[in-house]
Amino acid sequence: MMSHTNARRPRRYASLLLAFSLAFISTSASAATPVGSGHVNQIKGKVVDQNGNPVAGVQVGAASRSLGYINYSGNGRLYVYGQSKRILLLFKAQNGGSSAESTTDASGRFILTNIMDGPVNLAAAHPQHGVAFINNIDPVNDGNEVLLTLTEPNFATGRVRGIPDQNHSILMGEAARQYSFARFTPVEPQKANDISYNISTAIGPDGNFRIGPLPEGIDDWVLAFDRRARNYSATVLEIPVTVSKLSEHPVDVDLTEGHKLAGIIRGPKNEFLPDVSISTMRSDGIRVGTVTDHLGKFEIAGLQDGNFELKAERWARRTAPG
Repeated sequence: MMSHTNARRPRRYASLLLAFSLAFISTSASAATPVGSGHVNQIKGKVVDQNGNPVAGVQVGAASRSLGYINYSGNGRLYVYGQSKRILLLFKAQNGGSSAESTTDASGRFILTNIMDGPVNLAAAHPQHGVAFINNIDPVNDGNEVLLTLTEPNFATGRVRGIPDQNHSILMGEAARQYSFARFTPVEPQKANDISYNISTAIGPDGNFRIGPLPEGIDDWVLAFDRRARNYSATVLEIPVTVSKLSEHPVDVDLTEGHKLAGIIRGPKNEFLPDVSISTMRSDGIRVGTVTDHLGKFEIAGLQDGNFELKAERWARRTAPG
């Protein structure tokens, strides 16, 4: 009798295990399919140029204003990010993702699928044909096809020479020796939850740069060069750029000309302070600077005659009292 009971137990455990496995597979399959209110949200639209002609190969992105993010980084590149917001109810996902991307076809049309309900930001970018940005629209709720008209391509150009060493990683190889890297950002910060503009650009050995296509309606920008110090990134050169005045006042900065200002930064105990950001403002509104070395030494180039006020900053960790 004991032998008969033991012989039946493995079959019972096997049946329970099989039932649990089937339930798990069914649950996983259901949770992987966004259901919403019985359909998958879509944003349909078309991208045209200034003359109304459809444009193919345009990157298009949408992001929820509350959970998504769009950054335009120049040269027709969009960075679209958004976490998936899924509310599990009876093992069914009730919301889609907070961002979506697509590329226009030969007729300039695009479809963005599986986007959650609510207001979104919408962007389109092409390196030659221009860009289009719309903040805070709700095409899913409106049910209308979106028309995005690319602005006439506008670029900021100029030349910067004598850029301070930026100490890039050796992983960048030849690019670290041949190019300097800068960021191009609006003077006025973007509104919260709107599309952001943080354009990166490489400046070649001749110092020439060409940045864009630029968004419409923003005239004042800053061209900034950063140098990596310990635990933070220090800005060593900031050049104000007014796009509408570039034809009259082109950007042509040469830091190999002019005077140099050198010194040593010490701490309260007379110790040398490395990795301190030192900068000053020139009369033309350009901020130039550098970072102190391991002996606290610094040298700022490209200065005119006159008196200068130095600004010193350093990032440091602090421990809260226990």
